[in-house]
Amino acid sequence: MENNLLYSDHYDFRDVPGSDSWIKLTEIADGDSPDRKYYVKNCEHQRFLLHVADCSQYDRKKNEFYYLSKVHEAGAPVPEPVNFGFCNQGSALYLQTRWIYGRPGTRELQSLEKHKQYSLGVDAGLCLKKVHHCRIPPRPNNWKSLQTDRINRMKSRLDPGWTRCAQLRRVLELIDAGQEFLAGRPQQLLHGGFQTDNLILSYENSLSMIDFENWQYGDPLADLATVLTQIRHISLPCAIGILDCYFTFRINDQELQMLRFYGALDLMEQLAGTDWRQNPEAEGNKLQVFLKDYQSFRSICPVWYKRMHKADIMLSGQRPSGA
Repeated sequence: MENNLLYSDHYDFRDVPGSDSWIKLTEIADGDSPDRKYYVKNCEHQRFLLHVADCSQYDRKKNEFYYLSKVHEAGAPVPEPVNFGFCNQGSALYLQTRWIYGRPGTRELQSLEKHKQYSLGVDAGLCLKKVHHCRIPPRPNNWKSLQTDRINRMKSRLDPGWTRCAQLRRVLELIDAGQEFLAGRPQQLLHGGFQTDNLILSYENSLSMIDFENWQYGDPLADLATVLTQIRHISLPCAIGILDCYFTFRINDQELQMLRFYGALDLMEQLAGTDWRQNPEAEGNKLQVFLKDYQSFRSICPVWYKRMHKADIMLSGQRPSGA
């Protein structure tokens, strides 16, 4: 590789093992991650993704590399970790993985037939279960205290205009009432960013999961909040497939209640820090849809899951009424 290609506009990569064989280095601007990301190709036409982070993130990135290695060893379709260490003459960190070929699920799911969307949801649910059941040393924490602090931070960031929104007040009431159920929750490794942008579809429509930088250790049901607040808007069949697979069709009332609580938390987190005057209709619609899904919280199960939860219907390609 030409020596000047070992540098980006920000970093010197000569410390990265194998960098002398690189023939292409391109920064990737997608996503809202604090990491800088680079597409790398070497002279043997092997492709990699390079995450670059501040040295203050050493412990977190070291653990991310370790957890990703364990999840990959468990057979989950995630990027294969290659290396981790210092770069830029010791002033930055890098985490290198194999490149995952494909397209982001957000763009691709809606172009597929409903039974294929459902099938990919099943694959995503299975992948998430493998993450949650990965054999790693336990890292128990006070989950209730962490979530209470999270709730207080979100409330402090809410624009005063949102406090006048009756729909948001209903969501806040649900969150306040649900905090008592946080004590004693099971704790496992969490992906921390389970959404369709982090589900990559190959050209053969097989699925991989990327971006573990927001990993946590806590209640596994918290990872499924986005199914209720984000994925359901992109593909209901996919959302249903995830829940069907994850719970193997046997979701109980307590699990439904906790999912609703975490969904409300995720929704509030989306609104925290936003100016309600900038796009009140779009933001208010998120609240309206969530309340409608749960019949103004008279139900612990979203109405769309009751209507469309039978796997044999979706796999047959037939569309249930109301889908």
